[in-house]
Amino acid sequence: RLGVRAILEGSVRKAATRLRITVQLVDARNGYQLWSERYDRELADIFEIQDDIARRIVEALEVRLVSGEFGGRRDGGARDANAFDLYLRGMSFFYRGTRRDFEFAQELFRKAIELDGRYASPWAGIADCNSQIFREFDRREQYLEEARAAAARALELDPESAPAHASLGFALSLAGQRGDAEQAFQKALQLDPRLFEACYLYASEMLYGWGDLERAAPLFERAIEVDRNDYQSPIILASVYLGLGRPTNALGAARQGLQIAQAQLQLNPGNLRALYMSAQALAVLRED
Repeated sequence: RLGVRAILEGSVRKAATRLRITVQLVDARNGYQLWSERYDRELADIFEIQDDIARRIVEALEVRLVSGEFGGRRDGGARDANAFDLYLRGMSFFYRGTRRDFEFAQELFRKAIELDGRYASPWAGIADCNSQIFREFDRREQYLEEARAAAARALELDPESAPAHASLGFALSLAGQRGDAEQAFQKALQLDPRLFEACYLYASEMLYGWGDLERAAPLFERAIEVDRNDYQSPIILASVYLGLGRPTNALGAARQGLQIAQAQLQLNPGNLRALYMSAQALAVLRED
C-alpha cells in the first residue's frame, strides 16, 4: 500500500557479548530475495555491522548516491556499543513524558557519557530532558541553564549534529531568546530537513506561538510524515488549519491525532501530555 520497492527484515540474537544477526532484503513486488547475510560477531562490532548492512543494501538496490549522501550511522558519534545502548534506553524513557521518566532518562544518558565521553547525543538528550521538565513541570531557571549548557556541550563535541542544534533551539525558545532559537532550528533543518524534533519544535515552540501559521503548517505536515506515531503534530496542526480557514483539514488532523494519543494512553495512562492534547483534539471535534 505504501509503494515501497524493498523490505528489510531479520533477527538479532545475543549471548553474552556475542551477536548473531541474520538479515535479508526482499523485493516487495514479487517476494524474491535481493540479498541476505548472517553476521556472527562481537557486540563491540555492532556499528561496523550496521554500516556494512547499509552499504550492502545500497549495492543490492543499485542505488546511486550523490556525494556525501551516505553519512553512515546516525548514532551521534558513539564509539562504545554499551553507551549507544544506554542512550537508546534513555530515549525510550524520554518519550514516556512524565517527570520521573525524564529524570531517569537523564541518569541513563549520564551513564552513557561515563562510558564514552566524546558521545554527543546523550548531551542533547540531557538538554531536552531539562527543557521538558521546565516546560511541563518546574519553571525554575536552573533547568534552562542546564539545558543550554548540555546542548552547548553536544555541539562542542559534534558541531554538525542536527539534533544538538534542535536541542539548543528548544532551550533558547523557552528562555525567550527568539532570534538565537530560530537560528538554531534553521541550522538543524539545514543539516537534516527530515529531523522530527527540528520540524516539530520549530513549528510548535516558535512559529505557532508567533502566529506565523503559514510557515508552521508545512513543518507540522513534515513532522507527521516523518513520525506517524506522534500525536502532537496533528493535534496542533488542527488548530493551525482552523486559523488558516481550512476546517475540513482541521477535523481530519484532529481525528488522526486523537486516535494516536488514545493508543499511547493505553500503553502509558500516566502520560499527561497525551491526556490534555486529547482534550484539545476533542475541542476541535466538538465532542465530549
